[in-house]
Amino acid sequence: MTVRFIKIKDIVNTTSLSESNIYARMASGNFPKSIKLGPRTSVWVESEVQAWMEQQIPSRPQEEEV
Repeated sequence: MTVRFIKIKDIVNTTSLSESNIYARMASGNFPKSIKLGPRTSVWVESEVQAWMEQQIPSRPQEEEV
């Protein structure tokens, strides 16, 4: 398996969450932690973000059957 790093802008585009919301979720332990590559560069492991997204699907409201 190849590990791929992604930046915050990629996560914002993929999840539709704001940067501040992502950082708040990280701080509360509800989002994957970033990896600091340099003084101004943080990245996330793409597979961890994808796994987090998949975990959110069951929590969506179910439509009532007619």
